[in-house]
Amino acid sequence: MVEPEQCQSNYWSQTLVLDPEQADQRDALLLATNNTGIMTRPAWILMHELAIFNTCPCMELAGAESLRKRLINIPSSSGFN
Repeated sequence: MVEPEQCQSNYWSQTLVLDPEQADQRDALLLATNNTGIMTRPAWILMHELAIFNTCPCMELAGAESLRKRLINIPSSSGFN
């Protein structure tokens, strides 16, 4: 990803974005990497999916829902314990 000209990333959160055709492989990738000691995780849970907010109105979130299914956060350090 390219930083906008007026921005500078701190590269704290490293995230892989799967192509939409591979979204169904995300959980298998999470399991495989965690089983080898690389502590990956899904990027986030959308607010309207949290129990406290699941009865609240929300708009169409197709883009956010697509990304949620395809994002994998990877460790931002090179050290393994």
